[in-house]
Amino acid sequence: MCTVITWKSHGTYFGRNMDLDYHFGETIVVVPRQFPLDFHYEPRVTTHHALIGMASIVDGTPLFSEAMNEYGLAMAGLNFPSQVFGEVDDNHINITPYEIIPYILGRSTSVREAKTYLQSIQFISTPFKEGLPVQPLHFILSDEHESVVIESTTRGLEIYEDTLGVLTNQPTFDFHMTNLNHYLHLSPKQPVNTFDDALALTPFGQGAGSIGLPGDSSPTSRFVQAAFLKAHAKQEQEESKAVTQLFHMLDRIKMVKGTVILPNDRLDLTTYSTVMALDTGMYYYKTYNNSQISAVSLDQEDLDQDQLIHYDLIQQQHIHYVNKREQSD
Repeated sequence: MCTVITWKSHGTYFGRNMDLDYHFGETIVVVPRQFPLDFHYEPRVTTHHALIGMASIVDGTPLFSEAMNEYGLAMAGLNFPSQVFGEVDDNHINITPYEIIPYILGRSTSVREAKTYLQSIQFISTPFKEGLPVQPLHFILSDEHESVVIESTTRGLEIYEDTLGVLTNQPTFDFHMTNLNHYLHLSPKQPVNTFDDALALTPFGQGAGSIGLPGDSSPTSRFVQAAFLKAHAKQEQEESKAVTQLFHMLDRIKMVKGTVILPNDRLDLTTYSTVMALDTGMYYYKTYNNSQISAVSLDQEDLDQDQLIHYDLIQQQHIHYVNKREQSD
């Protein structure tokens, strides 16, 4: 379930694939500054930073999978079944996984500022309502300067500096980073013969420098793929080209329907991909059934009101027929 790649290219971008076997009522949601944010164990917040992201709206409350705020701070939750939960107490900020995105983005302008809250947070497993079980998650939080990964494990709440700006799912972030040591020989350049100088060995074709780059859909393999793509993808000098390039990276790691079958025989797939432009507040997205890039601008909304704004996803494929002829009667 999911891959995140942050990328600097002309500006700063936060890209995400959502890998699921179902839809969760996802819609693009803008939370204006005066919309009240309620939490189970923390006080209501009536004035906060404006947000835009993907969420389901349940009983008037947006439950975000990822979002960014008006200051270019972005956050996403990814599946993490080993998440450890605590008991409510007065010594912590008591937050459920589905509350932390609006809690942090609503009051922080940077990763550095958010760390002052993260140090006191503990995760609570209280469901939003009956029939909506808590999804165990770990999180990546990014701005133009840095990224951190937040995980609650048996070792406590751990905040990792993520110099790669990449995250997938379980196992833990430190395992993913250690696992990269298996791939230090990979390169976008053509390999040279180090096997035996006496043999005239040459590559079969272009791209041989990355032979061994995993291509399966497991979290560990997607992490390696994302890290390699981010390290070598050509940077672009305008937003439209940078966004297109990051979508190409996310496309490389997508799950195609039928290639990942869950134990319950349901099909896992990349239901949507998003790219958030942290400098301009533009939220770009594609869906599995519609590969056209669509965009919603945070800055174009009235951010001082107190009502949610939301936009349904465009799910129908848009095809430009170049020479299609009209059928005569």
